[in-house]
Amino acid sequence: MKALLAILVIILAILAFALTRPVKKGGMNTTTSPKSAEQQEIQASQPPAPPSSQEKPKPSKAGQMAEEVNSVIDYGTGATAVKAKKNALQKLQGIQQKHSANQARELGE
Repeated sequence: MKALLAILVIILAILAFALTRPVKKGGMNTTTSPKSAEQQEIQASQPPAPPSSQEKPKPSKAGQMAEEVNSVIDYGTGATAVKAKKNALQKLQGIQQKHSANQARELGE
């Protein structure tokens, strides 16, 4: 049952990605007008601006898609819940250790 759910979620993720990605040039997207020859010459004569240091590099679409698919698979197989439980237990252990250290220090004084 979990495998069927995981497959269904993966198929839905792929369909959502396919439906939301932008249309490439030459496709049905006709809202942009083609550039005139003058605009192309002006743009070709100007050197490209160097990227500023404040701009973050965009993750590649392939990497982003792989990450999304992996998260869907993890959710479908229950790995997400296991990771969340593991993180919560680690936080609780950290809190318990701090509390124990505080109590030991107070008793020592």
